[in-house]
Amino acid sequence: MSWIEASLVSALFLGGYDLCIKHAIRDNAVLPVLFLSTLTGATVWLVLLFVQAEHPGLLPATLVTDPLTPVQHLQLRLESAYFHPVCRLILPDLLPKHTRFNSA
Repeated sequence: MSWIEASLVSALFLGGYDLCIKHAIRDNAVLPVLFLSTLTGATVWLVLLFVQAEHPGLLPATLVTDPLTPVQHLQLRLESAYFHPVCRLILPDLLPKHTRFNSA
C-alpha cells in the first residue's frame, strides 16, 4: 500500500471517528471534562519541563523533550493559524446551545 492510499484510509477512519465523537458528546457534559483533562495534561508537562530546566539529568530520558528550533516554532505557529479558524467553525456544532459562542 502506498503512502497515498494509506493516508486516504487514515482520513476515512479519522473522519468516522470524528463523526462518532460529535454524536457521543452531544447533550453531555463532556466539554468541561475535556477542558480539565487538557489542563491537567498541560500542567504535568509544564512541571516536567520546569524540572528539566532547573535540574538537567534528573528525569529519565523518556520524559525529556528536545528543544524546538526557530523553524519548528514557526511551523507550530503556522499550523495553529490554519487550524484555529477551522476549529471555530466546527466547535459551535459540538457545544450545547446554551454555551455556544456569540458569533456577532
